[in-house]
Amino acid sequence: MGRPPARRALALALAAAAAAAGLLACPVRAAPTRVEVTLAIKGGAGTPLHGIDAQVALPAGAVVASEPATGRVAPQALVLLLAVRNAVVEGRFTPHAKTPSLRVLVASLTPLAPGPVLTFTMTIPGGVPTPSAFEVARSLVAAESGAPVGNAVVVVTSVRPAPPEQPPGAPPAAGR
Repeated sequence: MGRPPARRALALALAAAAAAAGLLACPVRAAPTRVEVTLAIKGGAGTPLHGIDAQVALPAGAVVASEPATGRVAPQALVLLLAVRNAVVEGRFTPHAKTPSLRVLVASLTPLAPGPVLTFTMTIPGGVPTPSAFEVARSLVAAESGAPVGNAVVVVTSVRPAPPEQPPGAPPAAGR
């Protein structure tokens, strides 16, 4: 026959209260934030540096613009800095809800100086994280022969809000 009306009302009230409590307990998801991360070479003094291969662990929820089938990073999301001449860059993004990562490769005909080499742009839930939210899980800095330079590593030097996106076909932003 069912519950008496008073018990049914109480059950509905308890269910409504539980649902409201559940809604209040759910975290509010912040809008994604576009950030620009700078990678730099640290060390390597006295040895001509010609390449890097680095795997960067990104914060949970991070997304780098890439081709879904291959993970190849979109050209506008991975930019060599002006101090880097005669170089090419390639990136692969591996999406994951908790542990996304980015692998970057740079090869240069002319020596790379220690310091900032490239930036990549990503979106992340919430605000701008600190550089400590990133981990360079693996890095190799190479000499002209391709041999590793033991006293050189790749590090994250800055994380900041990304400049506004350029409309399609617009020239790249000045100063890069």
